[in-house]
Amino acid sequence: MSHDLRIGLCPLPTDSFWLQVEEAIHRKAQLLPIEIVPVYREDSLGTCSREKLVFRTEELLALELDALIGWLWPQDLAYEVLESGLPIVHLSETSIRHPLSVSPRGLRDAARMLATFVADQLTGQGTVLGVGGLIQEDLHDDGTSRLDGIREILARYPQIAFHHIPTPWRCDEAGQQVHAAMQQFDKHLEAICGLSDPLALAARDIGRSLNLVGKHTVIVGINGDPPALAAVAKGDMTATMALFPQEFGSRAVELAYQAALERPLPDLYEHRFQLATAHNINDIMADRLVALSSLPRWLVEASQQQQQQRLNQLEACLDIICRIQSRLDSHRQLREIVELMCGEYGYDRAKIYRWVEQEQRLFLIYPSSLGALDVWYDLVGSSSKDIRAQIPGLVRPGHSASEQTGATDPGSLIIADGLGWIGEWYDVTGLSSNSVVDQVASWATIESTHYQTLFMNE
Repeated sequence: MSHDLRIGLCPLPTDSFWLQVEEAIHRKAQLLPIEIVPVYREDSLGTCSREKLVFRTEELLALELDALIGWLWPQDLAYEVLESGLPIVHLSETSIRHPLSVSPRGLRDAARMLATFVADQLTGQGTVLGVGGLIQEDLHDDGTSRLDGIREILARYPQIAFHHIPTPWRCDEAGQQVHAAMQQFDKHLEAICGLSDPLALAARDIGRSLNLVGKHTVIVGINGDPPALAAVAKGDMTATMALFPQEFGSRAVELAYQAALERPLPDLYEHRFQLATAHNINDIMADRLVALSSLPRWLVEASQQQQQQRLNQLEACLDIICRIQSRLDSHRQLREIVELMCGEYGYDRAKIYRWVEQEQRLFLIYPSSLGALDVWYDLVGSSSKDIRAQIPGLVRPGHSASEQTGATDPGSLIIADGLGWIGEWYDVTGLSSNSVVDQVASWATIESTHYQTLFMNE
């Protein structure tokens, strides 16, 4: 649908909350004249060089999006993208401020409410352990706002001792760090505050194995994930701060659509949250059950679409490799490769460059900027026909084309600028290239060098 606005979507984490956000994004998009364009990220920012990061953002701009949901790269690159005119709807809290940028807020307030609940449960005294965040610099949302909210509230209670263990967000990466840090405690914990539900539950289990967590330890987290809600219902967790992923994802699409239509954006949009405890858990779980009912079917559909798209792209890559390895006409190869790339990867235009190691620069080889060269390739193909016999004006007056094809008759000398870089020109044209000397010395053939000497001597 060419009339649809193109909205890019950066990859999201695979936990329950973000899966629901992604489903909401796609479902809302179906109700609007927009196309969701996946933006892939295949490498970690921690291992990316500055040059590669810049290249990734250039790839992003090449998609010709009308707006972008999410952001994967450093903040300074975000400003460059925003200045280029591409609006960004962030899904994580960020300090980026720009007329074309909008970020969520509310997690600090959610953490403050959760910490107030914990302090009330402890009657203002005890040891509280915070778990999560402050360790992954390549993520904009590293838990700072949540941790600040907890600390702000607990600082009001002199009899509460607060400790924090920085960890990655994923439990399989955080478990070892939490276990090692909790081994340093020599007394019972009155409360555990996870900056996410999975981290809260993981810390609870580790604490139980170390005899630091008992039946009356207050366990709280943030997100309202299904396992956390179930744990609250069974009494294995005290509370979770439930967020509303469906509303959040839907609102992100609305803002992206608004930005794509060049309408003004607010600086911020809000997370909605609700404290889930034993008193209201049944109502909240009923609402979540309805919201989650369509998630399995959507996951299957999304997986099938992604697999088919990747399969098509892999087939295109194999086709490109076959064409490169074949002995077809070089110019025709390049043209067909560009057509494949545009067709399977959704590009409107594509160019092919060759890296010149000696000169440390890229040289454009398709499309050619030399005008008549395209005509030459279409006429010659992969044979060794005399090009100049078919292109008027290339034969020196008084000499036939056949007289000028060999290196023994210095009738005329053509000096070219970089033809050797374009489709293996000298290999394709056969004897016709014997009277063509390239300004790039490394591309001069033995025959053309000898022909040049004869020409100069005459």
